[in-house]
Amino acid sequence: MKRMENLRASLENWIYNFLSKQHSSFNNLPPCPYAKRAWTEGNVLVKEIKDPVAHNLNSEIDSCANNWPGKDVVIFAFDPKAITPYELTELIDKVQHRILDGQGLVALEDHPEELEEIDSVVLNNGEHGLVLLQERTKLDEARKHLDALGYYKYWPEDYKKDVQSR
Repeated sequence: MKRMENLRASLENWIYNFLSKQHSSFNNLPPCPYAKRAWTEGNVLVKEIKDPVAHNLNSEIDSCANNWPGKDVVIFAFDPKAITPYELTELIDKVQHRILDGQGLVALEDHPEELEEIDSVVLNNGEHGLVLLQERTKLDEARKHLDALGYYKYWPEDYKKDVQSR
Protein backbone atom coordinates (compact mmCIF):
# COMPACT_ATOMS: atom_id res chain seq x y z
CA MET A 1 0.00 0.00 0.00
CA LYS A 2 2.88 2.35 0.78
CA ARG A 3 4.30 1.93 -2.74
CA MET A 4 0.97 2.95 -4.26
CA GLU A 5 0.80 6.00 -1.98
CA ASN A 6 4.33 6.97 -3.03
CA LEU A 7 3.46 6.44 -6.70
CA ARG A 8 0.32 8.59 -6.41
CA ALA A 9 2.28 11.31 -4.55
CA SER A 10 4.95 11.30 -7.26
CA LEU A 11 2.37 11.59 -10.05
CA GLU A 12 0.49 14.31 -8.18
CA ASN A 13 3.72 16.27 -7.77
CA TRP A 14 4.42 15.99 -11.54
CA ILE A 15 0.86 17.05 -12.36
CA TYR A 16 0.72 20.02 -9.97
CA ASN A 17 4.28 21.28 -10.26
CA PHE A 18 5.01 20.71 -13.93
CA LEU A 19 2.09 19.66 -16.13
CA SER A 20 -0.21 22.36 -14.73
CA LYS A 21 2.19 25.31 -14.80
CA GLN A 22 1.94 27.81 -17.65
CA HIS A 23 4.86 27.79 -20.05
CA SER A 24 5.78 30.00 -22.99
CA SER A 25 6.56 26.93 -25.11
CA PHE A 26 2.85 26.10 -25.07
CA ASN A 27 1.61 29.61 -25.83
CA ASN A 28 1.45 30.31 -22.08
CA LEU A 29 -0.69 27.26 -21.44
CA PRO A 30 0.39 24.38 -19.19
CA PRO A 31 2.03 21.34 -20.85
CA CYS A 32 -1.15 19.43 -19.95
CA PRO A 33 -3.98 21.90 -19.25
CA TYR A 34 -6.42 19.15 -18.30
CA ALA A 35 -4.29 17.10 -15.89
CA LYS A 36 -4.82 19.02 -12.65
CA ARG A 37 -8.59 19.18 -12.98
CA ALA A 38 -8.87 15.49 -13.84
CA TRP A 39 -6.65 14.59 -10.87
CA THR A 40 -8.44 16.92 -8.44
CA GLU A 41 -11.88 15.68 -9.48
CA GLY A 42 -10.88 12.04 -9.07
CA ASN A 43 -11.03 11.29 -12.78
CA VAL A 44 -7.63 9.59 -12.91
CA LEU A 45 -7.20 5.91 -12.10
CA VAL A 46 -3.62 4.83 -11.30
CA LYS A 47 -2.59 1.21 -11.65
CA GLU A 48 0.86 -0.03 -10.70
CA ILE A 49 2.24 -2.65 -13.07
CA LYS A 50 4.74 -5.11 -11.62
CA ASP A 51 6.11 -6.60 -14.85
CA PRO A 52 5.34 -4.66 -18.04
CA VAL A 53 7.22 -7.03 -20.36
CA ALA A 54 5.48 -10.20 -19.33
CA HIS A 55 1.74 -10.56 -19.56
CA ASN A 56 0.90 -7.97 -16.88
CA LEU A 57 0.76 -4.64 -18.79
CA ASN A 58 -0.88 -6.15 -21.84
CA SER A 59 -3.54 -7.96 -19.81
CA GLU A 60 -4.19 -4.92 -17.59
CA ILE A 61 -4.74 -2.69 -20.63
CA ASP A 62 -7.02 -5.33 -22.21
CA SER A 63 -9.02 -5.66 -19.01
CA CYS A 64 -9.38 -1.91 -18.59
CA ALA A 65 -10.42 -1.45 -22.23
CA ASN A 66 -13.09 -4.12 -21.92
CA ASN A 67 -14.35 -2.71 -18.61
CA TRP A 68 -13.75 1.03 -19.02
CA PRO A 69 -13.89 2.65 -15.56
CA GLY A 70 -15.39 5.91 -16.80
CA LYS A 71 -12.35 8.02 -15.89
CA ASP A 72 -10.70 10.74 -17.98
CA VAL A 73 -7.48 8.78 -17.95
CA VAL A 74 -6.10 5.52 -16.62
CA ILE A 75 -2.39 5.64 -15.84
CA PHE A 76 -0.43 2.40 -15.82
CA ALA A 77 2.86 3.05 -14.02
CA PHE A 78 5.92 0.81 -13.79
CA ASP A 79 9.65 0.73 -13.22
CA PRO A 80 11.16 1.95 -16.50
CA LYS A 81 14.17 -0.35 -16.02
CA ALA A 82 11.82 -3.29 -16.57
CA ILE A 83 11.23 -2.45 -20.26
CA THR A 84 13.12 -0.59 -22.97
CA PRO A 85 11.50 2.31 -24.82
CA TYR A 86 11.47 0.19 -27.98
CA GLU A 87 9.75 -2.74 -26.22
CA LEU A 88 7.18 -0.37 -24.73
CA THR A 89 6.39 1.20 -28.10
CA GLU A 90 6.07 -2.23 -29.72
CA LEU A 91 3.78 -3.48 -26.96
CA ILE A 92 1.56 -0.39 -27.13
CA ASP A 93 1.39 -0.46 -30.95
CA LYS A 94 0.20 -4.07 -30.85
CA VAL A 95 -2.43 -3.55 -28.15
CA GLN A 96 -3.58 -0.32 -29.84
CA HIS A 97 -4.32 -2.10 -33.12
CA ARG A 98 -5.52 -5.36 -31.59
CA ILE A 99 -8.05 -3.99 -29.11
CA LEU A 100 -7.96 -0.26 -28.31
CA ASP A 101 -8.88 1.07 -31.77
CA GLY A 102 -12.05 -1.02 -31.68
CA GLN A 103 -12.89 0.27 -28.19
CA GLY A 104 -12.38 3.96 -29.06
CA LEU A 105 -9.38 4.25 -26.74
CA VAL A 106 -5.85 5.57 -27.18
CA ALA A 107 -2.71 4.49 -25.30
CA LEU A 108 0.11 7.01 -25.00
CA GLU A 109 3.42 5.81 -23.60
CA ASP A 110 6.01 7.74 -21.64
CA HIS A 111 9.44 6.26 -21.00
CA PRO A 112 12.20 8.31 -19.32
CA GLU A 113 14.79 7.03 -21.80
CA GLU A 114 12.79 8.29 -24.79
CA LEU A 115 12.69 12.03 -24.30
CA GLU A 116 9.65 13.94 -25.45
CA GLU A 117 10.75 17.51 -25.85
CA ILE A 118 9.07 20.66 -27.15
CA ASP A 119 11.09 23.85 -27.52
CA SER A 120 13.68 22.51 -25.02
CA VAL A 121 10.99 21.52 -22.48
CA VAL A 122 11.18 17.84 -21.54
CA LEU A 123 7.65 16.52 -21.00
CA ASN A 124 8.46 13.07 -19.62
CA ASN A 125 7.60 12.11 -16.10
CA GLY A 126 11.23 11.04 -15.74
CA GLU A 127 10.73 8.80 -12.73
CA HIS A 128 8.24 6.17 -13.92
CA GLY A 129 7.39 4.43 -17.13
CA LEU A 130 3.79 5.30 -17.95
CA VAL A 131 1.01 4.34 -20.29
CA LEU A 132 -1.94 6.72 -20.32
CA LEU A 133 -5.21 5.31 -21.60
CA GLN A 134 -7.88 7.75 -22.75
CA GLU A 135 -11.05 7.89 -24.81
CA ARG A 136 -10.21 8.92 -28.38
CA THR A 137 -13.17 11.27 -28.86
CA LYS A 138 -12.37 13.25 -25.70
CA LEU A 139 -8.67 13.37 -26.57
CA ASP A 140 -9.40 14.57 -30.13
CA GLU A 141 -11.76 17.28 -28.81
CA ALA A 142 -9.11 18.47 -26.35
CA ARG A 143 -6.49 18.55 -29.12
CA LYS A 144 -8.74 20.65 -31.37
CA HIS A 145 -9.43 23.06 -28.53
CA LEU A 146 -5.72 23.39 -27.74
CA ASP A 147 -4.89 23.87 -31.42
CA ALA A 148 -7.35 26.79 -31.58
CA LEU A 149 -5.57 28.34 -28.56
CA GLY A 150 -2.15 28.16 -30.25
CA TYR A 151 -0.88 25.41 -27.94
CA TYR A 152 1.04 23.67 -30.73
CA LYS A 153 2.71 26.87 -31.99
CA TYR A 154 6.26 25.74 -31.13
CA TRP A 155 5.85 22.06 -31.95
CA PRO A 156 7.79 20.71 -34.93
CA GLU A 157 5.18 19.86 -37.56
CA ASP A 158 6.30 16.21 -37.91
CA TYR A 159 6.12 15.69 -34.13
CA LYS A 160 2.69 17.34 -33.94
CA LYS A 161 1.37 15.06 -36.70
CA ASP A 162 2.86 12.00 -35.00
CA VAL A 163 1.32 12.83 -31.61
CA GLN A 164 -2.05 13.78 -33.05
CA SER A 165 -2.25 10.63 -35.16
CA ARG A 166 -2.20 8.44 -32.07
